[in-house]
Amino acid sequence: MEAVDTENDKILTLLNGLTGTAITDYTGIKTALNVSLKPAVSKRAIIITNQNGFDYLDKLEDDNGQPILSEHMAQDGVYKFRGKDIVVLDNAVLPDDETDGTPFFVGSTKDFVKFVERKGLLVAVSSEAGFTKNACMVRAIERFDVKQKFADTMVKLTYKAE
Repeated sequence: MEAVDTENDKILTLLNGLTGTAITDYTGIKTALNVSLKPAVSKRAIIITNQNGFDYLDKLEDDNGQPILSEHMAQDGVYKFRGKDIVVLDNAVLPDDETDGTPFFVGSTKDFVKFVERKGLLVAVSSEAGFTKNACMVRAIERFDVKQKFADTMVKLTYKAE
């Protein structure tokens, strides 16, 4: 679990390095999908936001009173905006910016992030290290890095309620 958190933290650092565009409402997300991203990227795009961003989108309704978000029929708890999966991160992991507001990342993480494994996982076992506890100790070191592949495959948006 800690390894996954570390990997995600590195990816979020890359994402937060993007220059954000302020949006005034959810139509800014539509514009990112329709115009800011190339059509091929838009087809496989996802939307990453925090709990506050999801709460904002979840409360939206169209002119007929129908929710704008749709719940995936086969996967409980998976929501979509215009057919794109919404990935919701904890507010503690992806906090709102006091100045800019709630973050939304729209695009393809597979095209934006290159995950590099460096010699895989290094595992060492020692029965001597834990002799005072009559235990065998295991140490695992994951060697990896993340790099940006294609900058034009991800857009950072920020929404601040007026």
